[in-house]
Amino acid sequence: MNDVMKKNSITWDDYYKTYQRESVMPGVRYPNEHLVRFLMRVRRDERSGKDAVELGFGTIANMKMMADLGYSVRGLEVSQDAVRRAEKAIGKVGLEDRLSVGLYEGNTIPLADGSADLIVGLQCVYYNLNQELFARECDRVLRPGGKVFFSFFTPRHGYMDYIEGKPGGIVKFGKGHPNPRLEGLELFLYESREQFGRTYGKYFDIEVGLDEFDLYPVFMSWYYLAGVKKNGSYKLDGFISTPPAEARDKDADNKDIEVTSAFRSNLVLWESKYEGIYKETAFSGNRYPNEYLTRYLATRNRGGRRKFYTHIGTEDNTGTGGLRALEIMPLNITNLKMAREFLYEARGVTFSETVFRGANLIAEKEKASVKIDKMRSGIFPYEDGSFEIIYSEKAGTYFLDQLSFINEVARVISKGGEVLIGYLSPRHGYMKWVSSLGGGYYRIGEDHPDETMRGMTLFVPGKERLSNLWKSRFDYDIKSVEFDTHRYFSSFHFLKGRRR
Repeated sequence: MNDVMKKNSITWDDYYKTYQRESVMPGVRYPNEHLVRFLMRVRRDERSGKDAVELGFGTIANMKMMADLGYSVRGLEVSQDAVRRAEKAIGKVGLEDRLSVGLYEGNTIPLADGSADLIVGLQCVYYNLNQELFARECDRVLRPGGKVFFSFFTPRHGYMDYIEGKPGGIVKFGKGHPNPRLEGLELFLYESREQFGRTYGKYFDIEVGLDEFDLYPVFMSWYYLAGVKKNGSYKLDGFISTPPAEARDKDADNKDIEVTSAFRSNLVLWESKYEGIYKETAFSGNRYPNEYLTRYLATRNRGGRRKFYTHIGTEDNTGTGGLRALEIMPLNITNLKMAREFLYEARGVTFSETVFRGANLIAEKEKASVKIDKMRSGIFPYEDGSFEIIYSEKAGTYFLDQLSFINEVARVISKGGEVLIGYLSPRHGYMKWVSSLGGGYYRIGEDHPDETMRGMTLFVPGKERLSNLWKSRFDYDIKSVEFDTHRYFSSFHFLKGRRR
């Protein structure tokens, strides 16, 4: 191991030794959302019993998810402390037969030729400074048709304001870095998506996606590389999506549609959609909580009123014990269970009879301390000031009478309480299949590929429209999330507000 790689390893070992000492599984508790989506797709075409490797795992969250999907996983880390704590965490969850961990030095992978079907490396593989050698090593270790899934900094990431060197090669984190523990670390920074073709493209059929969001104090921008070993039969089948040709909402025409009749029509369509979902499986929808909601609930209310998220990666229960949290329009109890693990008193509210019955049955069966209530005519069944936190992944888009919706949120949240409400943005991939009704309202057409969505009316506001709606009752920030690593280009506004 050369001196630079050795220095990187020492830095990361020191990092983990001081990182949430009270926890045997420090950092993020839940798997990466893009990895979950990727594996749920490729897993449909594979048999069980596959062998996976995760590099730079940090925590066992991704490995545990992969074990749930039938993989046997070997985790490799440069930090002895991370390995020790991971071994304890694996024993705690009883997965010694599926998960194992060990040390590696970087650049080369200490595994036999053709011994793995999948290699995962998130927010770590750019520390393998010899990317050419590392790509060749991945090819060596993988069996025919094997896959890689990696994430890399892009030059737009906020950390790149603090580097010495230029994109396209090895750079160093310099002084003034937002995380002082990373100062002096060297990494390989790709300058563009095309550059990956000159390394990984030699050995893999690749697609490179982009994930960008300004939810943290530091702007986040990541490349996601998915690859399949060449000469295999498996194809990625469109890992990368594209945004609509144009954003249709101009924020100029703020007329209102007849929202009551449109919402009633939506209720019929949603109920049919939910009935289909709950027929397919006893546990419908995503099995893992939304990553943005997780980060928010884990770190909310720290660092001042204008901060959106703070203490990146340090998920804990500080200051959350006993706080009452409400999730609007959950599909199942996944996010609610996550909120309970952070010691919130968590409830959900829905307009769907199917979700109301099905999700509560699941909660009872699993003995989860969560409950979902039923709303009627857009009215939440709670007294004034019942909650300190109200959140939703994208419910804002589906409440068509926005003034009534915001008034209800303002009514049931306590003074000084916080909200995190998601909306589809006008750049979302769904906008390819909509017709404008004016004022930020759209109807999904008959050409939408998901027939259960056809005919629905959506509220998809631009930032100006969203600001005008919320500013009378809340202090707020409007942040954005965009990624092309899903079948539909995904673009969301998240309104984070505090009740005045």
